[in-house]
Order: sequence, then structure tokens, then C-alpha cells
Amino acid sequence: MDQELISQVEQYVNGSDDSQVDSISEAVTCQSVTLHRLVEALGPSLTNVDVDVRVRGTRLLSGVLQTATSLTLNGMEVQLLVDFYCDRLKDRHIVIPHVLGGLWALVSYHSLPSGSVRQICTAVFSEIHMQGISQGDRRYFYNMALTFLENQVYEEELKSFAADFVFGFIQAMDGEKDPRNLLVAFRCVKAIAEKLTFDMFAEDLFEVISCYFPVDFTPPSNDPHGITKDDLVLSLRHCLTASNKFSKFCLPLLLEKISSNVNSAKLDSLETLTACTRTYKAEDFSEFSEELWRAIRQEVFQPVNDNIVEAALSALESIARNMASGLITDSGSSNTLEKFLHIVTKECVTHLKEPSLRLIRPSGHVLHSVASASDPTCVAVVNAALPVLLNKYTETTQGAHQRKVLEVVLGLLKATKKFSDLHDVSSPLLPFKDSLLATFYTTLNHSDDSVCCAGLSGLAALYCLSELLTKEEEFVSARHITQLLLVDVAHIVKSESVSALSVLGSKSPLAIQTETLPLLLRQKAGNMNAAVM
Repeated sequence: MDQELISQVEQYVNGSDDSQVDSISEAVTCQSVTLHRLVEALGPSLTNVDVDVRVRGTRLLSGVLQTATSLTLNGMEVQLLVDFYCDRLKDRHIVIPHVLGGLWALVSYHSLPSGSVRQICTAVFSEIHMQGISQGDRRYFYNMALTFLENQVYEEELKSFAADFVFGFIQAMDGEKDPRNLLVAFRCVKAIAEKLTFDMFAEDLFEVISCYFPVDFTPPSNDPHGITKDDLVLSLRHCLTASNKFSKFCLPLLLEKISSNVNSAKLDSLETLTACTRTYKAEDFSEFSEELWRAIRQEVFQPVNDNIVEAALSALESIARNMASGLITDSGSSNTLEKFLHIVTKECVTHLKEPSLRLIRPSGHVLHSVASASDPTCVAVVNAALPVLLNKYTETTQGAHQRKVLEVVLGLLKATKKFSDLHDVSSPLLPFKDSLLATFYTTLNHSDDSVCCAGLSGLAALYCLSELLTKEEEFVSARHITQLLLVDVAHIVKSESVSALSVLGSKSPLAIQTETLPLLLRQKAGNMNAAVM
């Protein structure tokens, strides 16, 4: 077999028969030829002074390792191959692709001995100029790096030279343009940020990925790889938000891109800002709270399109929630949240007081988003805005303006429902309950059907709030709405009345039995008597 193996190796190395790699791989897999014997047979080729011969020899060895995936190697054999390949990284440029292919096969299919991860990374970083090799060869490196980062077996060793690894990776990734490689590289950066200490390189690591934001990519037609812009957008977003150590660099970048004239950049920035709130801390946002509010306010008060407005409001709610959650772990977050809430509610309440109510709807959306964020923000918004809204309704005589005011009130009631559902504590609406009921009752006699319907919706919203209304208040409310059904009103008002009573009935059937049914039956009897006469 040795003579046959030597013949096969020679045929491959001299270029007369490339198919020999499959034959040799099969023999190695079947253990009719050991890897040790193959290396011995390849010896003259691997050390030949002719670089073309070295290329063919190295290519054959790497090809066998990549093909014979079920091959079992012991630790000493793996280490010998690692030593060989790391040394071969010093060889001529045309040998390097096959060296990287062999290393990738070892990393993929075999367990590396202790110290090999550092040995491979050190050799690659010192011997290879990554920007000077092909896309496929760079991909070998990214895949090896990702394996080291995601495999727990190598975690401790990687941590032992984390600074060198991060620095080398940054230099290797710098300038990468191929989307196939970027998807893997972004996963590497996310893993670095989550698992390794990289404080001294935080800005450098951020800069090497931030140059791709926002992603500008249009896949070629009939792209066989199927990589989409969304794939790159989400993968990059995971990097930018992987660690709060990026916050002081990322938040200014997002603020800059939110002000862009390109709508896709605005949307991506706002969605990324929302994602940041899951990993960044309250104090990370504190420094930029005013700038963040100005940027979000611009998109809500001077809207470009609905998607951007929705993304801006989502970001606002997420920031408020982040600051509120920080209260549990950091006493300093209280000032951060109070400062942010003061900035937001002060401006919105100012718009609520304006005679024209020109910005009441966007202000209402803002208040609803902030109130929905958490218990503390809910209480703060309700206390700041609800008295102003109730007073504004009383002052205003125009039906259209009254309807706008009620729409904002309804938004706050919906936001407060989260508070009511989750906690066995007093609702922040309790001090305003009497005023709310009085306001909604007055709408039932309003000449503007839209105002009347808004009031009915308000009563229905109050019914949904646990333990807010007393039984007596539920009964009185049922009587008011039922009396509305007994008079000649528009169909839309009747429909809204029935909906409100349905909501009340699901919570308090006795109120319907005691107040609604007797009145309706009495009217029906009266109608029947009138018909007989």
C-alpha cells in the first residue's frame, strides 16, 4: 500500500491526476492508510524548494482533512498538524489559501489541544494581511474565529489573550466588504462584546462596525447566496447593541442618522435605538436624554411617514422603560428618569394648553407611549397631563376640540390599564375618578355624536380598570347609558352604547340586571301599550 500511496501522491502533486485526493481521502477514512503514512508520503512535497510543488502537497493534505470528516485524530496528531500549518503561514502567498483550508478543517472537525487556539490566532494575525487574500480565504478566518468564540471549550483560553485577539480581529476585519463574510464577522463582534473584556479597544471595535451603518446593500439579481439587506441590518444591529460599552459611541451615531434625509436611515436608527435599550443602562442614556427627546419629537411632531412615527414612539417608550427599570438597581437613575420625564411632559402639556390644539394628537401619542412604559412613568404622566386635559375639555366649547381632548384622555386610560392589571395597588386615576365620570356623563347629551361616542368609550375604558369603580358607580353608569338607548339618537351612538354596556356586563352583570334590563323592559311594555291603543 505504501508504494501505491506514494504513486497516488506523486500523480496528484505533479498535476496529472487531481482525482487522487478523493481516493486518498477514502483510504484514510477507511483506515487502510493512516494520516501518519500520508504525511510521510507527502514529506518531500511539503518541504520541496519548488513553491508549486509545496502548493500541491499542502493542497492535498488539506483536501484530505476537509473531505475525511469522520477521521479521528488524537491530541498529539492534531498538535503536529497545527504546528505544521502555523509554520506554513510564513510561506509564499499562493500557499496560504491551502494552509487556511487545512486549519479550518482541524478547527471544524477535531478538538484542539490546550494552547492551540492562541497559537493559531497569533500566527494568523502576525503572518497574514487579511485585506490581501481572497473572499473565500478570509471566510476561513472568520469561521475559525467564530468557532473559537462560540465554543465553550475554547472560552477560557480565548479570555487568556483577549486583548491580543480583539486587536488582531479588528485589524483583520477592517475594510471587509463581502456580505457573506460580514454576516460571519458581525456574529464574531457580537460574541466578542458579550464574552470578552475589550474595554481598551471599545472605540476601535465600534468603529470597525459602525462604518457599515446604516446598511446600504442591494443584492444582485439571482444571488445564489440569498443574502438580503435585512440579514445585514439585523446582524449589524446585534453588534451595535451587544454591549453598553458601545453606548457613548453608538448613541451619537444614531442621533446623527435620525436627522438624515433618507427615510430608511431614520427608520433603521430608531429601531436600533429601541434595541439599545435592552442592553444599555439608564446612565448611558442620561447624557443624551435631551438630544434623544429632540430627535424623537421632530419625527413625531413633524412626521414624514407613519412607519417612522411608530418607530419613534416605540423608541421613546423603550427609553422611558429602560430609565425606570434602572431605579431598581441604581439610585442615581431616579434623577435620570425625573429629568427625562420633566423634559417630555413639560413640552407636551404646553401643547395641551394651546387654544388651537394644533399639536394635541402627537402630544397625546407621546404621553401614551411614555405612560405605557412603566409604573413610575404612568403615574408621572397621569398626574401631569390628566388635570390639564379635564380642565381643557371644560374650557373648550367646540365639539371638534373636545373630541381631540377626549382622544388623549382615552389614550392615557389605555396606558393605565397595564398598571391596573399588574398591581394590587391604587390606580393613579383614583384621584381623578370623579372628574372623569362627570366629564364622560356630560358627553352623553352632547350634540356632536363623535364627542358622545368618545365619552362612551371612556366609560368602557374605566370599566376595564380593576377595582377603580365602586358597585354604586357601576350602577349609576349603567343607568346613564341605558337612558341614552331609550331616546332617539344616531345609530353610531346606539352601537357605542351597547358596546359600553357589554363591557360593563362582563364585569358587573348585576348592574345590567338591576339598571339596564328594567328600563328596557319598561320601555318595551310602554311601546306595546301604545300600539294597542
